[in-house]
Amino acid sequence: MTDTIPPDLYRVARMGWHVLPVHAASRAACFRGAVDHATCEPDIIARWAARWPGCGWRVVCGPSRLFALDVDRPGTHAADGVAALAALVRRHGPLPPRPMTRTGWSG
Repeated sequence: MTDTIPPDLYRVARMGWHVLPVHAASRAACFRGAVDHATCEPDIIARWAARWPGCGWRVVCGPSRLFALDVDRPGTHAADGVAALAALVRRHGPLPPRPMTRTGWSG
């Protein structure tokens, strides 16, 4: 059944990252209470992938033992996340190597 899971999604699940399906157009969870049911179990993920083909996927940080740094560009929010991060890097040094992603929403 795990052959229905996209390879990148299967890889993050094997790393212990808990995921949930989201609507591609809105990033809203595909079902009520999904955050509480996020999982890294391939059989459950495969069932969700079959039920919501073409959906997006969201990683839930807490149970995955991750944290995320969301840096928003100037003008999209009241604060300038890019300038704030640059100031932190100047003060404390560069961020360590890490996985990164870029979203199309606010920067």
